[in-house]
Amino acid sequence: MCQNQNQDQDQINIRLEEEKDYYEVENLTREAFWNVYRPGCFEHFIVHNIRKDSSFIKELDYIIEKDGKIIANIIYAKGILKLKKRKNIEDIKGDNNNKEEENEEKEKVKEEKEEEEEEEKEVLIFGPVSVLPEYQKQGYGEKLIRYSMKKAKELGYQEILITGNPDYYKKFGFESAFHYRIIYEGMNENEELPFFMICILNKEKFNQTFYNNNKNEEKDIIYIYSDPKCYKVNEKELEEFDKKFPKKIKEKRKGQLE
Repeated sequence: MCQNQNQDQDQINIRLEEEKDYYEVENLTREAFWNVYRPGCFEHFIVHNIRKDSSFIKELDYIIEKDGKIIANIIYAKGILKLKKRKNIEDIKGDNNNKEEENEEKEKVKEEKEEEEEEEKEVLIFGPVSVLPEYQKQGYGEKLIRYSMKKAKELGYQEILITGNPDYYKKFGFESAFHYRIIYEGMNENEELPFFMICILNKEKFNQTFYNNNKNEEKDIIYIYSDPKCYKVNEKELEEFDKKFPKKIKEKRKGQLE
């Protein structure tokens, strides 16, 4: 039995996942996400790939057992956060009578406005969070999130970045990452993505990092987040991996993202 465990009045056991649990956890993840965001799902394949990746944090890979059955899982990894300092180039205003020249100069400035990499660090992330369908909306996911976040803080992590439903995750202390000029890789740096969020676990440590460096130049500092490679899914590999599990019907449903 794993040392990190917790039992409550509902007779659930929260413990670290072990290798013997891998297939059962992958299958419950598949059940939890099947036909939710797309026909079929890929989250179980992501879980499988995370465990093989150097970004995987085994010390935060928790499951919930109830009556000897695994009913939920949360998995953590490390993403990359890069600090970028944009070069300051003043906008050029041409003669009002020569709009063509002005537009050419502005386009030149736009092309020259490069981003210079200053620093990068690893940042804690979690997901997927999986709960068997018959146990959803009963608080098990919340218990697992709160428990694992507490453990993450005890291990010295100072923040967590996630993507998810802001209406759900705000109760855990998550807020828009945009407020800290943290941008999801490939997205418009001037556009807020409500589903991309941060929770600061240790404000004192957080304030000592490069987040608050160069305060006088804050408008010229952005932070680019990128997922670890294990979060990217190859469809052919997914199709082959899915053969390990019971056959299920893929359905196109209203509200899916794909």
